[in-house]
Amino acid sequence: AMMCLDSGGLAVQDLPYKQLRSRLLEDGQVLAMASQIQSSPSTLKGVVVDDLQARHSSGWKSSRAIHPFHELGYQHDGNSGNGRYWAQFKTALSPGVHEVRMTYTANPNRATNVPVEIHHRFGIARIRVNQQETPAIDGFASSLGSYEFNESGMVVIGNEGTDGHVIIDAVQWIRK
Repeated sequence: AMMCLDSGGLAVQDLPYKQLRSRLLEDGQVLAMASQIQSSPSTLKGVVVDDLQARHSSGWKSSRAIHPFHELGYQHDGNSGNGRYWAQFKTALSPGVHEVRMTYTANPNRATNVPVEIHHRFGIARIRVNQQETPAIDGFASSLGSYEFNESGMVVIGNEGTDGHVIIDAVQWIRK
């Protein structure tokens, strides 16, 4: 607006973009955001299944509000639908022991008791994940433990009995 006044009352819409851009950059303004893609399967070790590849119940809400996240964003349950939301991350694996990790964005509004099932060669391991805590691996991923798998692996994340927003982003299997 000041540039228009300094130009003798020029209308804001008539201000030349190059002139405006130059001034905004001088003032330290951000005119273009860096890519919002946080990571890609090629940058994470092992086998990665993103939330967009997972089979899941309807109603999850897409978001990119809190970083870091895998690929183009993550999904959350809106802290609603207790027990109605689930996501199944399934993939082919080479037989053997794999560390299983899940990625999520930590925040105080997240659930402290997200139910996670790891389906492995000897059965199902059931654990709870506190998504208010920043993930221990690069602030991005949390280890769910190491398990022996046959030719496939599956992780199921749900929202039954949770006390906050449940996040689904990606699950990673790393061969040991």
